[in-house]
Amino acid sequence: PSEYILLSNILKAVGHSIDEADIVNLSYVPATDARSVFADKLTNHFITFGVPLIKLQLDLLLPPYTPRQVEGIWFLLADPLVVIEADRNLKKQLWLALQKMFAVD
Repeated sequence: PSEYILLSNILKAVGHSIDEADIVNLSYVPATDARSVFADKLTNHFITFGVPLIKLQLDLLLPPYTPRQVEGIWFLLADPLVVIEADRNLKKQLWLALQKMFAVD
């Protein structure tokens, strides 16, 4: 529940809501090839919390909290929500990254 609230607050801060987002908990999904998700270019922003991109078959070197746009899609790698929730510095890093990613002032 606390992770849901944190994620909801994160999305609200960038002008979105949980209802608009596709959220996938990969701990319940077998090995995933996320490349198919991006093939149709329907995704604009992709944030992973604690899941390395290589685990999703995405060959993209991305330092944590450094958003990067690739072929029109924004990618962001962050720590697991439970870790971010407990660490004020990580919350700040996430917020700075989201501001850049979503062009929030």
